[in-house]
Amino acid sequence: MPPGKNERRRFTRLFFVTDIHGSEETFSKFVRAKQIYGVDVLLLSGDLTGKLVIPIVKQADDTYTSNLMGQEWKLNKEEVANIQKRIETMGFYWYMTDRAGAEKLTSDLSIYDEVYKQLSILRLRHWINMIDQRALSEGFQIYVTTGNDDPPYVRDVLKTCANVVDTEDSVVLLDETHEMISLGFSNPTPWKTPRECSEDELTERIESACSQVKNMKNCLFNFHIPPKDSGLDTATKVDQTLKADMREIIGAGSTSVRKAIETHQPLLGLHGHIHESRGTIRIGRTLCINPGSEYAEGILRGAIVSFDQEKIRGHQFTSG
Repeated sequence: MPPGKNERRRFTRLFFVTDIHGSEETFSKFVRAKQIYGVDVLLLSGDLTGKLVIPIVKQADDTYTSNLMGQEWKLNKEEVANIQKRIETMGFYWYMTDRAGAEKLTSDLSIYDEVYKQLSILRLRHWINMIDQRALSEGFQIYVTTGNDDPPYVRDVLKTCANVVDTEDSVVLLDETHEMISLGFSNPTPWKTPRECSEDELTERIESACSQVKNMKNCLFNFHIPPKDSGLDTATKVDQTLKADMREIIGAGSTSVRKAIETHQPLLGLHGHIHESRGTIRIGRTLCINPGSEYAEGILRGAIVSFDQEKIRGHQFTSG
């Protein structure tokens, strides 16, 4: 549903965030953004889930050990809560276990995948509870698009929340005159993430969505992958063995997304995926934005965009 009409002004303010990758602190900031920034629309676009399960292993002497980012931690019972919070802030999932459980987790991929699934669902449900509590007092919905890193079950979990609008596979009306189409899939990456496809398939998905738009002039393209060679997709080259070559910088975006923007010239392009490429660019009349991401530090990076019936009135980056 579109946001309620604001009688004091005749434009819509959208707050756009992407790539939070499971970070508990970053998400908690996001759900407070409507009140803080005075926006009408909250959009969380792509890569909600975290990247790793971090075991916290109980030892025979009732202490605990955990390896976090290459550092080995030895903890007493009182210190466990602190490492759990740190893991949550970084977007990872902590897993309390014993030595035998830790060995199974690291030696059997099927066990790891199942633990990851259960922990990621648990955090998503916790976030849904946070959304519902805020919605009771503030009366809002959050628009969400899953990204290439998000397994398919994420959308199933999100659909259990009446205050979350899953934006993919439909045209969403943000206000009386602005439609939005969304795409969470990416072109192929070295990481072989859950939702990747060929450029040809991306084109088919984009054109199918575009065919449903009534007024392309006022449309928003909420596409997780940025347009190719736009400056919003600049990244260090990573080969198929996941080895990065710091000497070579590439445009990792999508040719299909770039072509669609050049052809259809929507009002706005909202992108993410490449965390370090925060910025804006004009492709013809279309303003394209990547707010970047620093989720692992618990920093919420976003962009506020204001638009009226005819044009974009302004935009600004946020960080906090």
